[in-house]
Amino acid sequence: MDNECFEFRDEISEKLVDLDDQKKTIFSLLICKRLFPNYVFFSKKYEYGDPSKLETIISTLFRDVLENNKTLKIDNYINIVENITPDTQDYDTILASFALDACTSILSTLYFLKDGDFENLVDVATYARDTVDMFIQERDDLDINDIQMDQLIEEDPFMQRELKRQFEVVDYLTNIKSESLSIIDLSSLRELAKDDIIDISLLRNV
Repeated sequence: MDNECFEFRDEISEKLVDLDDQKKTIFSLLICKRLFPNYVFFSKKYEYGDPSKLETIISTLFRDVLENNKTLKIDNYINIVENITPDTQDYDTILASFALDACTSILSTLYFLKDGDFENLVDVATYARDTVDMFIQERDDLDINDIQMDQLIEEDPFMQRELKRQFEVVDYLTNIKSESLSIIDLSSLRELAKDDIIDISLLRNV
């Protein structure tokens, strides 16, 4: 993990830690939803997995968190996601890594709901950043030995947009009263975080 990633984890942790569990979960699910299209793309191209199962889990968790319902069948959901998570060693394509991040973001959200470990949520935020990092390296064919690589990635518009978006979502959630959190607020948050994390069409040989 590079220094920029460590710094990001520290910064997002400081912002997230003050949110209540309901808001933390919404933050995490919004990232899951935005990583999900990468899994769909991989699934269609390689005829792997089942995007509908991931989509159903995300939608169910959104409903439960808004209605303050205790999410049931967490272990069952974990098992479902694990069974349709690709092993990157089986595929010679970065698309598998993107799909992996989509799955692990959901798994970490589920583990947070199961055991309350805050680091799981920080992991979800980091998976999104990692996806953008990998995308930029692949798109620009960056040399990992280039001492300027980390700086080039951090200054890239895709990375700047993703980091800005995550902090804006946390700020939005911070300013909403928990007791008044509603489907309207969720719609506003989805609008704030509606853009895809990456643009796979910009990649060659995928």
